[in-house]
Amino acid sequence: MQFGIKDIVLTVFSILLVLALGLITAHAIEAGRVTLESIVMGQHVTVRTMAIVFPGVRMGDYDYGVVAAGAVVPRGTHIGPGEVWAGVPARKVGLRTREPA
Repeated sequence: MQFGIKDIVLTVFSILLVLALGLITAHAIEAGRVTLESIVMGQHVTVRTMAIVFPGVRMGDYDYGVVAAGAVVPRGTHIGPGEVWAGVPARKVGLRTREPA
C-alpha cells in the first residue's frame, strides 16, 4: 500500500495555538480505508483543550477562528472568518466580532 505522504501538508499562517491534548491529524480511517488530506489553519487560529481536527479541514485565510474544547471537527469542514465551532460533531455556535485584547 502506498500513500502520497509528500502531498499531505499542515499549512499554518501566523500564530496557531493548540492547547493541552488538542489533536490535528491529516489522516483518518474510514470504512477500513486510510484517508489522507491536507489541513489549512489561518491566522491566530485556536484549537482548545482535547479538540480534534480531522483531515481536509480549512481555516485558511480566516482570522481568529476557534475550535472549542472537546470539539470534533469532521473531515472536510470549512470554518469561516472568526467562527467559533463546538460539539461532537462540531458545528458553528458563534462568531468573534473583534480581535481579542
